[in-house]
Amino acid sequence: MDVFLTGATGYIGEAVAELLVARGHTVVGLTRDPRSSRASALEDAGGRVVAGDVGDPGSYRARLAAAEVVIHTVADGRRPVESDEQLFAELLALRAAGRAPHLVYTTGCSVYGAHCHPLLDESTPTDPDHPRARLEAQLATSRLAHTIVRPALVFGGHGRSSLLGRWLDEARDGVAVFYGDARKVWSWVHVDDLARGYAAIVERLAELDGEAFLLADDAPVAALETYEACQRAFGRTGPVTHAPISEEAPVYQVFDRHEIVDSRKAQRLLGWTPRATSVMELVAALPGRTATHPEL
Repeated sequence: MDVFLTGATGYIGEAVAELLVARGHTVVGLTRDPRSSRASALEDAGGRVVAGDVGDPGSYRARLAAAEVVIHTVADGRRPVESDEQLFAELLALRAAGRAPHLVYTTGCSVYGAHCHPLLDESTPTDPDHPRARLEAQLATSRLAHTIVRPALVFGGHGRSSLLGRWLDEARDGVAVFYGDARKVWSWVHVDDLARGYAAIVERLAELDGEAFLLADDAPVAALETYEACQRAFGRTGPVTHAPISEEAPVYQVFDRHEIVDSRKAQRLLGWTPRATSVMELVAALPGRTATHPEL
């Protein structure tokens, strides 16, 4: 397949690009910095990168038209809704011209909003007021060929922008502050398993128009337990301070509740099963004596 990938040098996009190239797909990745080491690594692996910004359709329009599938893994930090709506508009224009690629669109468990569901699956109602849930609804009525991916909390790999990476950095630096409900339990997904989910979708596109998939491993764990394990990985055994969720970074405030994911639909329709280590196994295996963490 000819794949156009947004966020190709980002946390998720980088893993997806690497796997798709290894499976023989042609990958053209959009990045704001084509001279970065991560962009060079993608090209060395056999992919291509183009300079552009997801918030500027003119910078990627030609690449979009040449693709069979578009994988959208990045959220514009400045105008997240408007930029995605612009992407939809570009795809609608291509469809009107007789050719539009299939869109694999990334959202996440946050689309359920302030829910009280003990288990999340694809039939669980999303929050109609959540911006990304509204974008999913736009896709559903657009008649664009699309598939939605909703990852659980992502970890593994280099972890540069992962919550787990931040927790380990805090432990290394002697910070021990946990935000919000100490009872909340989360599902996680290793970035390598997540990449395999995208690859499975790309290789089954004809069967998956309009489908959504939740991707998580089978090892949900209390968030506080994971945080304390990060502390122990760096030899920190003192008490953890608890702070209100209002003091947490806004992007994580929405997760101040159970986020337990059922991925049986992905297992059934994609043949996808998590293979990587669990988040607790990964943290337990980290060398706490060092000041770095090679995998997060």
